[in-house]
Amino acid sequence: MISRMSHVLAFLGMGMAPLLTLALAPAASASSGAAAQASTQVGAAPAAPASFWGPNANGWHLHIINDTRYVLQYDAGIGNNVSYSPKQIPAGARETGIRGKASVFGGPANMDAFYTLIGSATGGDRLAVRVNPTIRATFGGQVTATCPIARVFIPFPIPVPGFHCTVLTAVRNLPVTVRIYTSTP
Repeated sequence: MISRMSHVLAFLGMGMAPLLTLALAPAASASSGAAAQASTQVGAAPAAPASFWGPNANGWHLHIINDTRYVLQYDAGIGNNVSYSPKQIPAGARETGIRGKASVFGGPANMDAFYTLIGSATGGDRLAVRVNPTIRATFGGQVTATCPIARVFIPFPIPVPGFHCTVLTAVRNLPVTVRIYTSTP
């Protein structure tokens, strides 16, 4: 009984459905061997095979097309689950090497990347504009990708006239591609 109660408490603390199923299942016997066997079955849902996620199996692949005249400066201090991004993406470039981290549940972890637009690669004027490609996925493989653009010191995204970011592809088994562009020179 104590073993089942600890599984229920673990479920409440971590919010994992598999633990609830095991906690409510009747025990085969009250022996300590049965409790030990049940505790080895508790844990995360089985990981999806790598082919399910394609190249994203160990973290999101993010491609950024920078169709602006500005350099994108990676803001590493506020990134979330980004394992690699170049420090800068030049104006007019397509960067295909940005990688996220793997999830402890298998597949890619949710990812946020932050880039500030600057005037040049040598550290020209920093614009007060930040781009935030964000990728989320469910265990079933549903992918949501957004790319808000906001002022740097405003905590919520508001439209910045002339700056746009469009998600071109966002599916579980292909790299996520976003395009950043301006409608004014």
